[in-house]
Amino acid sequence: MQTAFQLGLRYGLIIGIMTMLDIYAGTMTTISRTTWMFAQTVLGLLTMYLCGWTGLKAFKPSGERLWLSGLAGGLAGLTGTMLFTFTLFTVVYGLTDRLQQFPFASVDFAKKGLSVAEYVRSADGARDLWNMTVAGLLRAPLGAGFGAIGGLISRSVGMIKDEN
Repeated sequence: MQTAFQLGLRYGLIIGIMTMLDIYAGTMTTISRTTWMFAQTVLGLLTMYLCGWTGLKAFKPSGERLWLSGLAGGLAGLTGTMLFTFTLFTVVYGLTDRLQQFPFASVDFAKKGLSVAEYVRSADGARDLWNMTVAGLLRAPLGAGFGAIGGLISRSVGMIKDEN
């Protein structure tokens, strides 16, 4: 069980660092929305891959228990989500006046004619932040599912060496 926790936290930290960079690039630079959306797609796929990899690596050292593979993947997703949420709120509310853009905003943002700082402080901006937080929570159950799939792959292949 300890190995599953260690791997979940280790890979969750990697996921969290990737999402921190994503938040910084999406809010503090003037990257195009198309580029940002492409990066979001790649980041989502990479996150689920890392959760599956975590489950794959945790299967054998955890006594070949599939539920521990799922736990490791879920913990990786949850850790990444906690870092994502903390960074999102810290950057958006702590650096409101320095934000270059706010790609997490709804489509209505462009129609309102508000600056990024005004939008973030509005009720609509708070709603969009809340929606991103709730959507981020999906990483934990998805990570658990992909972790379990990684454990199933490890069970069928059986060629994964212990990481510790």
